[in-house]
Amino acid sequence: MAEFIESVPSAVVDYFGASLGALVGLNVAGSRPELINSLVLGDAPIAILTENYMGSWLQKARIETKKELEPGVSVEEEMKSVAAADPSLTPAQVESRAIAKSQLRPETCDAMIDGTFAYGWDVNEVYRNTTAPVLILQGDPTTFGLQPDTDVQRMAEHYATSTAVKFYGLGHGLDYGIPGAPFDTLKGFLDSQH
Repeated sequence: MAEFIESVPSAVVDYFGASLGALVGLNVAGSRPELINSLVLGDAPIAILTENYMGSWLQKARIETKKELEPGVSVEEEMKSVAAADPSLTPAQVESRAIAKSQLRPETCDAMIDGTFAYGWDVNEVYRNTTAPVLILQGDPTTFGLQPDTDVQRMAEHYATSTAVKFYGLGHGLDYGIPGAPFDTLKGFLDSQH
């Protein structure tokens, strides 16, 4: 990700990451703070990754996810599969999940399956080295949000400039891209940075 950011003309970005993308953003902001103007972390599952990832349900889910990956499947085809698997999803949720699944690389699943994704970084060091303003978006743990209050409190204590917002009733997905509280909060934060 740092290499990608370096390839953009300004080489400094406002980074928004959700779930696994939030963990990547944590690492980039902590290891290469000069690349990050502002950092938005959506329901980062830090506790799962740092406390007992191997053997966790998340590791098992990545094994299942890899089995489902089909190279060359279009977003439109993936949307049909996602919608059929969970008819309760809104069209925006279906599209978001289909895009994410179509872009997921098998080697990312491999690193999540074998636990090597967590190697080589210390979350406390990452917090200390981050200089960008941080917006922490938290899902509701009672509706499958994966970021516990203790993680959010720890982040808020370590980051020099941070704002944390918890969305009651919204789970891990936080319904990004859908008009409503998470989208408005994200937009307000980014507007305040520019």
